[in-house]
Amino acid sequence: MPNCYVSVVLQGFWVTRQSWDHAGNADGWGDEVYMKCGLNCLDAAGASVSGGPRELITPVHGQRDERDWWSGRRYAKWPDRILIGGASGVGHGGLKGGDHYPPYNPWEGQWTPNRAVGNRGFLPLLLWEWGGDASALEGSLVVTPAVWEWDNGRPMMPEWGDAEAKMVEQWGGTIGAGAGGVSGALAAIGLAPAAAAVLAVGGVIVAVTKLIPWFVSVGEDIIGVAGDRPIGQIAEGSTRVYNPQVLSFDLAKIREAAAYEMGKGPGVWWLRVKDDPKIGGGEYEIFVKVNYTLV
Repeated sequence: MPNCYVSVVLQGFWVTRQSWDHAGNADGWGDEVYMKCGLNCLDAAGASVSGGPRELITPVHGQRDERDWWSGRRYAKWPDRILIGGASGVGHGGLKGGDHYPPYNPWEGQWTPNRAVGNRGFLPLLLWEWGGDASALEGSLVVTPAVWEWDNGRPMMPEWGDAEAKMVEQWGGTIGAGAGGVSGALAAIGLAPAAAAVLAVGGVIVAVTKLIPWFVSVGEDIIGVAGDRPIGQIAEGSTRVYNPQVLSFDLAKIREAAAYEMGKGPGVWWLRVKDDPKIGGGEYEIFVKVNYTLV
């Protein structure tokens, strides 16, 4: 078989609906968000390779600037943030419905992907790449892209702090328990054949919330508690549940994933994270792009 180059890129996000925010906008106007993504490359038996699970984090996007009310001088109140969004109404940033990053349509991939330094990186962010004999591609790549609303820089609940990283590790165990690969993982979690057919399109499992239903829950009232929180929480009675979404790529079929069309172009995997309206009401779209090139 010919040689190929494969890359998986976290392209960016789109704000469908901003979340409930601090009453005084103390953390900035509108939403201030960052993206987190757990990564785990697995062999055919579900064991981690290439250093094991890792987690990548972007800077915070939203309001950066403020105006000194004494002098009228504009200054960067949060200099480490990416200035984006129209919630402030005066050009200082802050995310509202319809805002997005990068500033072009995030699924189009107009900018060269950035490489992470340590576990930090800028959008669009290169998550994984591989080059070589196409016949040597095997195993799975597990990706858990997520959007987090920034409040004070620490998770609102410790159980959520490394949820994406825990999920990719758990998914590797699920693949291993199912005798390896996508089909084995589907059997291991007991999906009906019809559901498996939908979820395994293009050699990919798209694991929506509750696919692994045990994951992270908090059974206490945390309304008004300061702290970062993931978009995509579900209310189950008095309990909040957060299950990171999962993209599990069968690497032997990665060329199919790069050609699959969900409505935003070949290879663009388009995920939606949505809060229960009783919790935060936030709704975001996430775009992950698979590229496959013969070389």
